[in-house]
Amino acid sequence: MRITRLNKLAFLILTFVCAAGLAFYFENSYREIIRQLYSSLTHHKISFANPGKTFHFASGLFMSSFGLYAACILYFLGLQTNRQKLVNGLLTFIIFPLTIILYCYIDGSIKLIECTACDDGTSILTYSQIRYDKIFVLSLFISLMPILLTDLKRRILAARTYSVKVTTQKRT
Repeated sequence: MRITRLNKLAFLILTFVCAAGLAFYFENSYREIIRQLYSSLTHHKISFANPGKTFHFASGLFMSSFGLYAACILYFLGLQTNRQKLVNGLLTFIIFPLTIILYCYIDGSIKLIECTACDDGTSILTYSQIRYDKIFVLSLFISLMPILLTDLKRRILAARTYSVKVTTQKRT
């Protein structure tokens, strides 16, 4: 069966929509994990106060960035060799949580340093004081770097090969 460009595009759009829908469902759990990381990585010197009734709806940035992330992974991994797929896939899924953890540690430490009204070095934050979408999008982008760099390398090598072929054909 021959896969056309239109079929590939339709599959990528379907992937985007499904991933965005999935992001809608796990966004609240993600926010809870981020709050736990802030607390744990600062040795419980940061805690969170719920300011009463909070109604939160998943942001468009969160959902669309995850949809784009999933579509990019499928598209770029489809252009790579099996070995590159394995290595880059593993790197992507290792880098993503590490980036989140590192960001939470650094930002939590900065929030404690900046705190002027802290009692015994502890700080109580509200849920809205954490930039959840920024952490998520930054982590997605950084985790895509191995895949994007491999594709860039492939394109550069292909351009060099093409220019060498054109140059040798002109000489003959």
